Amino acid sequence: MQLGCTNLSIEKYMISLQAEIERILSESHEPLSVPDLIALFKKLGRTPHKTSIYRNLEKMIAEESVEEVLLGAGVVYYEYKGLHHHHAQCNTCSAVVCIANDLLEKGMEHLERAAKKSGFIPSEHHVILRGTCTACQGA
Repeated sequence: MQLGCTNLSIEKYMISLQAEIERILSESHEPLSVPDLIALFKKLGRTPHKTSIYRNLEKMIAEESVEEVLLGAGVVYYEYKGLHHHHAQCNTCSAVVCIANDLLEKGMEHLERAAKKSGFIPSEHHVILRGTCTACQGA
C-alpha cells in the first residue's frame, strides 16, 4: 500500500515547517507557546500536527537558534535567540512582554560578581516581572 508521500516529501515538509516556525519566532515581539504557534498557523491556513511542531522546536533548541522560556504555571514558551532580555507577565491573562534594559543588565552583572565572591558561580539569570498588562488594566 502506497501512502502517497515519500520520505523526501516528508523531509521537505519538516524543513519548510521549521523555516516557518523560525520566521514566526524571529518576527514575534514576545515568546510563544505551542498553542500560540498552532493558532498562528491556522491563521496562515496551515494545520501542522502539534507533535511536528514540538519535534521542530527540539531540533531548533539543539541547534541553538531557539530557546525555551519558562515563566511558571507549567507553560513553556519559545523564542528566537537574539539579544539578551527579560520578560513581564500579566497575572490575569498570562500575556508575556519582552523587556530589555541596559541598567538592569549592569545591576545583574554586579549581582553575579557578588555571588562569585560568596563562592557561587552563576551560569545564567532571568528576571520575570509580574503584574497587570494594559489590556487587563482596562477590564
